[in-house]
Amino acid sequence: MKAVGEPTSGERVEPRESPVGSGSAVDTIAAIATAVAPGQGSVAIVRLSGPEAEAIGRRLFEAPGQQEWASHRVLYGHVLHPQSGRSPR
Repeated sequence: MKAVGEPTSGERVEPRESPVGSGSAVDTIAAIATAVAPGQGSVAIVRLSGPEAEAIGRRLFEAPGQQEWASHRVLYGHVLHPQSGRSPR
């Protein structure tokens, strides 16, 4: 059985515009993946995805110790202020 939108054998598939707007498969995005209501969460998870994700993460996040920066990893640390490069804590 063929899934909806799945190409049949030999069928050419053209790239489609992102349903969200002008984004594309080569964009780097960040998404909050935890509760955002005040007082509702003690851990913040931000997912970075795309070709510049690691470079942005290294610039804006401090991961103490010997944590491995690799795809599909969870890192513990602190978000840094974008202008000063310091932790706001």
